[in-house]
Amino acid sequence: QLDPAPERGDAVYVESGAGVLQRCVLTGNGGVLSTGQLYVAGGMLGITNLLVARGTNQHGVYVAGGVVALDQATLADNPGWGLVASAGTTTVRNAVAWGNSAGGLATGGATVVNYTCSQESLAGVGNRNLDPLFADRNYYHLLSRSGHYINGYFRDGGWALAAGSSPLIDAGDPAAAFRDEPIPNGNRANLGAYGNTAVASRSA
Repeated sequence: QLDPAPERGDAVYVESGAGVLQRCVLTGNGGVLSTGQLYVAGGMLGITNLLVARGTNQHGVYVAGGVVALDQATLADNPGWGLVASAGTTTVRNAVAWGNSAGGLATGGATVVNYTCSQESLAGVGNRNLDPLFADRNYYHLLSRSGHYINGYFRDGGWALAAGSSPLIDAGDPAAAFRDEPIPNGNRANLGAYGNTAVASRSA
């Protein structure tokens, strides 16, 4: 549901029940009482292909309770943390948390992070602390010498070539789905919001 207290400025507020967010872009949200562009107070939420960037005065994602499974996400350039998990149960996989003022991931409660690139070094399988090499700080696609998407999030854009490639291409969980990525895709998902989508950056 939309935030029941609009003055908070959260883009999405989850209080209870069970739901799914897929292929969502949250940017530029914030308010006097806002804690995160996406605020989860309870319930169960599955999230795939999420970009949360450039909030005005808060964290990207704030988990205060419930059960959250975050897969294929980019949390970037927010004025607080990319993600704060203060309570509840949170799993993070195939994500990128970079360029946030406070840090990438602040993990508390029951939080597991694997195959994720963050501003700080985190325990877990496949985690990285490397510059993602974003093509720009608006759409946050990964640079690729074989082709990366420009001027669009999940549609309405085009393709360009770069002199180099992001180290996050083909860095996802080997068990994660990848077949929706364009060829060549290295038979492995990219990290970030566009992994396993038709606009994923191509393998070098």
